[in-house]
Amino acid sequence: MTREQRTHAFVGSVTASAVALALIARVTSLPFPGWWAFGSFLLIAFVLETLNTQLRVEAKGSTSFIMHIAAGLLFGGFWSGLVAGLSTLLGELARGNQPIKMIFNVSQRIVAVVAAALVYTTLGGQLPPSYLSPGVTLSSEILQRDLGLFFLFAVAYFLVNSVLVSLVVSISSERAFREVWSLNTRG
Repeated sequence: MTREQRTHAFVGSVTASAVALALIARVTSLPFPGWWAFGSFLLIAFVLETLNTQLRVEAKGSTSFIMHIAAGLLFGGFWSGLVAGLSTLLGELARGNQPIKMIFNVSQRIVAVVAAALVYTTLGGQLPPSYLSPGVTLSSEILQRDLGLFFLFAVAYFLVNSVLVSLVVSISSERAFREVWSLNTRG
């Protein structure tokens, strides 16, 4: 199998994972957040997506993760996957990236945010978090639990994102995963 074939096979598996996770999240999705909220998150995520930074090994990063994670906490996995996927697609089109790169970047962002939302809810997180509900009196225990779950949400997002990006760069550049991951996570 050539390097290109391995890269395409990996991108195909990430894309299949994105579709599968989105379908799982759709079953338990929150109601549509409304066009104003959805559109605002999409627009801001797109703007942040276009302001990217160069990482050390053939990869770029952006601050759009802020909107992806916020959408995950407010709208749930399915709708945040849509925000992440669409904003990433628009950013990729604006940069004129190759189709394989577009497909991978859109898919890995969907996988990262939907998987993180599933981790959050599986561990008992409420969507949206209880501390954001109007009129709720919060105890220190509830707030600590929700903030701890938010931390796990963020860790899951960054871990999935980092591993997938480093894997595809490792496969496509024929470099060791550990080397690529180490260089990219250091910025």
